[in-house]
Amino acid sequence: MAKKNFDLIARVTNFGQQVIKVVIAMEKEVFASSIDRRLFDVAVISENPNDHSIYYDGKRKITNIYVSDTYNGTPKKSGCYIMISLLYGQKIEGASTVGFDTNTNKSVLLDYAYTLTQLEDIIYEGNVVVAKEQVYQFNTIKDNIIDNFIAKRSISGLHYREYTPTFDGENKALIIWLHGAGEGGDDNLLQIVANKGGSAFAQRKIQKLFKGAYVVAPQCPTYWIPEAQKTGKDVVDYTQKILDLILELTVHHLDIDENRIYIGGCSMGGYQTWKTIIAKPKLFAGAFPICPAYLPTRKEVLKIKDIPIWLVHSEDDPLVPVENSILAYERLKRVGGKAIVTIYPNIVIEGNNVHGHHAWIPALNNYPSNDNGLHLFDWLAKQVKNKAKEVTKEPKKKKSLFVSATAALTGVSLLTFTLLKRKTKKK
Repeated sequence: MAKKNFDLIARVTNFGQQVIKVVIAMEKEVFASSIDRRLFDVAVISENPNDHSIYYDGKRKITNIYVSDTYNGTPKKSGCYIMISLLYGQKIEGASTVGFDTNTNKSVLLDYAYTLTQLEDIIYEGNVVVAKEQVYQFNTIKDNIIDNFIAKRSISGLHYREYTPTFDGENKALIIWLHGAGEGGDDNLLQIVANKGGSAFAQRKIQKLFKGAYVVAPQCPTYWIPEAQKTGKDVVDYTQKILDLILELTVHHLDIDENRIYIGGCSMGGYQTWKTIIAKPKLFAGAFPICPAYLPTRKEVLKIKDIPIWLVHSEDDPLVPVENSILAYERLKRVGGKAIVTIYPNIVIEGNNVHGHHAWIPALNNYPSNDNGLHLFDWLAKQVKNKAKEVTKEPKKKKSLFVSATAALTGVSLLTFTLLKRKTKKK
């Protein structure tokens, strides 16, 4: 009996990459009136490759089934492709391709095996079109954004993923994304599938915002913070390797606009964001440290005061103190820095509280906005080094420092958080 292939369609969600759909390529045309969601079962077994512990073993919930005349196309009356939409999102077991290993406190690419079972014959006008004994075999997994990130290795040995914008003869921005502590290693994939870091900037609407941008996500073999490496080998400061990578990129891609190089990261990637812009402040047109695991010293902020910087943090972060962002903002403002900070009281996604450390979820969805209503990515796209004074003007200062959070979008619970200057008593 001939085997039919099925593919999995994945997408990086707020909670990492998840399988959202099954696509079956049929040999014969199938009519929409002959199928419904009771026709198939989709099951998956996923496990941690480190210790072979089972993450999930069971069925995926089917939310819709339809036919199309193109691969992963829209519903049609008939076609040679059957699309099975699956339930995915927050707390949906079995959906993820990425797990978290509590033994190592790091993200892990799961091993998974999908099984597709046809429960009944597919019948149209009394004729059996596809018999239920049909054997379906897994072929591949596709992600229309992640698949556009090419795996590369820098001259200095740093693995990275690179998204190349559509060529149109114009110079392009360069966005560097630095992952958190959980995504280090040598797989050269976790850094762009564990969360929307990287992939957020490759979305069509965001690319349009930047008028095309290279997006590069290096992967640290260990940890960005030298003190966290704890290996028998020499401790490595990766700052120079990142700077070398940026130089390498500008040499290889002559259309990179060196006046529009941006850098950001979350948690430990926020640490490395600070260290990189401090090491070479004149290189960057803008930076966005998210829940950064570092507080720049007063001397360090003097070096970076001319860089437009937007910090994002959650007040209830249990891992990295929110004071890292609040104090960095205050120090930058005291020396005339171009800083903005968004502090969330807590993070709520799809009606549920999310871990307070995950401030990258609203940030990578472009939710933060400043006092003028300009959102994070829109603001970042406006930052140009030789026009920095023109594009970063702020309204007249008030007596208090204002930290704005965006209005509620897609269920994210936000407040406007105000930091009042401490009044000193006259003696």
